[in-house]
Amino acid sequence: MISRLIPIADIRPGAKIVHWRGTGAFVVQQIQPHDSRTLAFTVTTTDGRLLSVSSFAHLNVADPENT
Repeated sequence: MISRLIPIADIRPGAKIVHWRGTGAFVVQQIQPHDSRTLAFTVTTTDGRLLSVSSFAHLNVADPENT
């Protein structure tokens, strides 16, 4: 599987994340905007997990054109 690093601000629902900080692979169901107090996005996965992701993070996203 080919993947690429994408800034968290550019990730959209449906993105397939290859891995992030030991969470394993997951699909983004919802992403809530940057919270200026915590400098983080809240990501909801399709399997029901809630992840707090730094605004400065880059996630390893599966490239749908090459999978």
